[in-house]
This record gives sequence, structure tokens and C-alpha cells, in this order.
Amino acid sequence: MEKTYALFQEAGWDVDGTRKRLMNDDALYQELLLKYKKDTHLETLHMRLQEEDYEGAFLEAHTLKGIAANLGFVPMKAPAATLTELLRNAKEEASWQADVQEKMKALEKAHKDVVALLEKLG
Repeated sequence: MEKTYALFQEAGWDVDGTRKRLMNDDALYQELLLKYKKDTHLETLHMRLQEEDYEGAFLEAHTLKGIAANLGFVPMKAPAATLTELLRNAKEEASWQADVQEKMKALEKAHKDVVALLEKLG
């Protein structure tokens, strides 16, 4: 796992902080990481945005922010947090919607980067 952890750290993940939160239970850490590969919150977030269900979208973004924080996905936490705050103060103005789409793209990229690294786990 040490080589894998090194890859995660190079990508900006907070591996040490996450392992500490999990009391250095590497089996649990690996289980949670593998579980994230199957997570559907991002897809549900897309669906909520398409439906203009901004309260539901806020909840999905907030959940992704929490997952990113708890699993040490530092590069994913920032766009998730920014999107969460935009959705907390939902407006229907064109400029607000453009901001949401921009932040959504950043979150999608961070998510893809996370999943690509998790593929190395198996």
C-alpha cells in the first residue's frame, strides 16, 4: 500500500490525515476507497441540476464535499465546497447558473482524477 499511498500523496491527497482519522486501519481505508468508485452522488447531482432541484443538488454537493474531506481527496474538496455554497444560495439568474456549470466541470474533473487513481487499487 505504501507505493499506492505515495501516488495519492503526489496527487495532493491527505493520506496521513485520513489514515489517522481511521486509526491507521489500512483495510478500512482501502474498503472505503473502493466503495467510492461505485458512488453515485455525482450522477445524482447532475440529475438534480437538470431537474432544477437546487435543494436536492445542494444535498448531493454537500455529501460529495464530506466524502472528499473524510477520504482525503483534497483536490476534490475545494470544487465540491464551492459548488455547495453556490447551491446553498440558489438563484435562477443566468450568471449564477453559469457559475454552477463552471464549478460542476471542476468537480467532475476532480472526481475523474480520483477514480483514475483508485483504478490502481483494483
